[in-house]
Amino acid sequence: MRVIRSITAVLASTGVIAGVGIAAAAPASAAPRACEKGVGCTYEDANYGWGYIHFSRNVKDYEPIGYWATSYHPKTNDAASSVYNNGNVKRAMWFKDSRYKGTKVTLARQTGIPNLGSVSLNDKVSSACFETYCY
Repeated sequence: MRVIRSITAVLASTGVIAGVGIAAAAPASAAPRACEKGVGCTYEDANYGWGYIHFSRNVKDYEPIGYWATSYHPKTNDAASSVYNNGNVKRAMWFKDSRYKGTKVTLARQTGIPNLGSVSLNDKVSSACFETYCY
């Protein structure tokens, strides 16, 4: 019985049993620096670099925020280059226009986009929200 359990454990860990390796989702990666649990994170540079802005519900317009944490650059609207959803249960969305309008990108929790250029939103984000707070 011990041998069968050992073989089963080895096969399961390599994804051989019932195609587990093909169907299983990739494990979530660790959140980028300064992206605390429960918030959406918007970064000034690609690969979650330089300044950042967090939100726990929404940002109707990045323009009046006025600076990025750690970099203090004054241009916050249309200046984001990477985003990460470290929320607890909800999907997060980043929008091209203020008040949650225009082109958007939606991320499941614990996922991010290290380069918004890959979705044609580099330096174009103007608002963001967790899905139940887009009002």
